Amino acid sequence: MRYERRYKEAKTGHQKSGALAASLLLQCFAGIGPEEEILCNEYGKPYVPGKPFFSISHSDGLTVLAVSHEENIGIDIERIDRVTPRIIQKVSRYDTAAASQTELAREWTRVEAALKLKGTGFYSDPLKTEEARACYSSCDFDGHVITCASAAEHVFEVQFVSFVFKDSGITFNTENIQKGL
Repeated sequence: MRYERRYKEAKTGHQKSGALAASLLLQCFAGIGPEEEILCNEYGKPYVPGKPFFSISHSDGLTVLAVSHEENIGIDIERIDRVTPRIIQKVSRYDTAAASQTELAREWTRVEAALKLKGTGFYSDPLKTEEARACYSSCDFDGHVITCASAAEHVFEVQFVSFVFKDSGITFNTENIQKGL
């Protein structure tokens, strides 16, 4: 599986935990087991034929997964204090003059989630390509912004998942963070 390979090749603890979290989240919430091969489109967007659409993002030891059984989806997470007006101006026409740090992070995650939805990531220049119509949902969590993008309105449910490793196996606990459109 792609994330097992990433785990083995990871050089930092954050990279290892992100790969492990992605693999566990895919198993628990998308039904994609370690025996299934994850393919990538020409731009690197992962998918598994016959399985739900999904998108994954990582930031500071947090991993987020979006799953849809109906349509393609994109998700991004970014630490709020990491995004600057200068960075936003490279990827968006958003007016940064009076924007708060949270608004800047929300715009960054909106752009990146849209590019993941499109399936190109930053292989497409967001300033030069016409943005596809999308529906967005965002929430703040632990100093980060999470944004999900889809082609149609969607229910956006955020759960904090903690995995517990025991000799008898792996279990997980969930806590609802947000639910809405």
